[in-house]
Order: sequence, then C-alpha cells, then structure tokens
Amino acid sequence: MKNIVKQSLLLSIIPIYLSLYGCNRDDLDTAQNFGLMSASFQDATSNLSNDIYNSCIRKIKFYPLDTPKARKLQTDEINNCETYNSPAAKKTQIATQVISDYMIAIGTLASQDAVNFNKSLNEIKDALSNLKIPSSQDNSTTLNSSDIQAGINIVGLLLNWDKQVYQRENLKKAIVCTDEPFQQYSNSLVKIFQDGYINGILKLEQERITGYYGDYAAQLIDQKGSLNERMDIEQKYSSALDSVLAKRDAALSYIAVIKKTATAHGQLKAIFSKGDSSTPSEEVKARCQEYFTPKSQGVVSQYSENFQLSSKERKRVTEIVLQYAQEVNPLLQKINRAF
Repeated sequence: MKNIVKQSLLLSIIPIYLSLYGCNRDDLDTAQNFGLMSASFQDATSNLSNDIYNSCIRKIKFYPLDTPKARKLQTDEINNCETYNSPAAKKTQIATQVISDYMIAIGTLASQDAVNFNKSLNEIKDALSNLKIPSSQDNSTTLNSSDIQAGINIVGLLLNWDKQVYQRENLKKAIVCTDEPFQQYSNSLVKIFQDGYINGILKLEQERITGYYGDYAAQLIDQKGSLNERMDIEQKYSSALDSVLAKRDAALSYIAVIKKTATAHGQLKAIFSKGDSSTPSEEVKARCQEYFTPKSQGVVSQYSENFQLSSKERKRVTEIVLQYAQEVNPLLQKINRAF
C-alpha cells in the first residue's frame, strides 16, 4: 500500500465490513459504492488544503493597478502568499492526512493485511507544531500543544502497526484507546478549517472582492458609465462572490464529514468497550500509552485481544458503516463541485 494517502477514509471501512460478513453480492455492491467515494474524499482534502494558498493568489487579482504604490502592494502580497500561505497549505495537508491514514490502517488491519505507514514522525510533528494559517493580517490559526500531542499519539500507533508491533487481535482495544485523541484531534481540524480557512482565508478574499467591485461601481457612477457597463460589473462581482461562497459551503461540508467520522469512531469505541464510558483507570491509561509509543521493528506487544464480534456487535457495526456512507457521500459530492 505504497500510495496509502491516495486512498480514502471511506474505503478503509470496506475490509472491516467484509471481514465481519464475508463477501456476498450485497457486500460487493457496498464495497463498490465505497470505492466510488474514495477518490472524492482525497480530492476534497487536497482541494481545501491547497485553497489556503490559491485563495491568497486569487484575491491579488482584485487590486487596482493604477498607481506605483498599488502595484508594489500587489507584489508584496504575492510574496506573502509564498512565504505564509504556501507552507500553511502543505502543513494542513499533512495534518488532515493523519485522520485518513489512521482510518485506512484500521480497515487494512481488520482484513489481516499488513499496514504500511512509511512516514516520518518528526516530519509530521514539525508540520503540526508549525502549522500557521494566516487568518488575518496580524493573526494566525494554530494547533495547541494538546491537539498536537493527540495527533502524535495517533501517528505513534500507525508506526507501531507499520512495524507489526500490534496485530489484528489488538484492533478493538486500539480503537478504544485511540478514541480520546481521535476526538480531540478531529475537533482541532474543525477549528483549523472554521477559524483559519472559513473565517480567515475566505473572509479576506470576500472582503477584497467586495471592496474592489464596490470601488469600480462607484467610479462608473461618477463617470456616468452606461447601464451595460454597470450590469457587466455586477455580473462579474456576483460570479466572483459565488465562487467564494461555494468554497465556504465546501469547507462546512468537510467539517461535517470530520464530525461524522468522529461520531462513527466513538460509536465503534462504545461497541468494543462494551458501552463502558467510565473514566479509564491509571492501569488502562498506561496500557493505552503503550499503544501510542513507537517501538522498534520486530518488537511484539505483550497484549493480545480477541477480535471476534458477537452477532449483535456485527449488526451494530454494519449499521454504523452504512449510515456513515449514506450521510458522507452527498457531502463529498458537494465539496468537489466547488473546485
């Protein structure tokens, strides 16, 4: 699975479904539907992350270039896009892939395949620690230390799966242990896209568009421009604004996908922990930390669990998977129509 990041969070659930229920015609149809959604999720993640940079470049077009000072401001802003927005887009891409890589690994392990996670912990830690989305002229949206640690814990588990420290028998306990950092890290991604992208990057672009066409329309009125000229400006303004609003709706849909993913993970945790929502004991916390601490190649965990599910558990897992797909598919379609 060399190109693991090119698969989707949704596709990762197929092996869980098939490993629990076999492979009849209905299962293959379900798997096919998941497969059709797989490229959409990866495209959505890439498009939204890349737009942290692309939006910055787009708004530069809405600069009046009638004076040397204005042209210098445009040049300065191009440099800012390269200095701040370009690395922010790349680091956001890495941050979002932590979630999808983890979900793919769950599906891979459930189907008894080997997890291949060939990424550097230090590279991911650097990306999360230095993620700064320029959400205004003076402020940036970042991850706090506990959010970063939650992401690192998930990555630590992925590295251990890659080194085959844990096997399929550990999957249920791993999901139970990972639910707390998974929920926190998911919430941090929601914040990144809500505060940094929607209320930051896109808001700046919208304000620039509104100011540009507002000034242009005022000039036409002062110069007694024709009705056709004013209608042309109104049409261009509406088109530019609609593009920003479509991307805003796409980001809101992506946030909904992240929240639904966190909800589905929490539901799996409830099943695998037999519904126990009590505060974990120190012994359980220590055991969970053992899952998150990267081990050397060839070291096998002392812990072993029984992955077998009861018929009631299998039924509930299937319900979660099918409901998740039904709710997420239209959201993914909406996201990718915006780009």
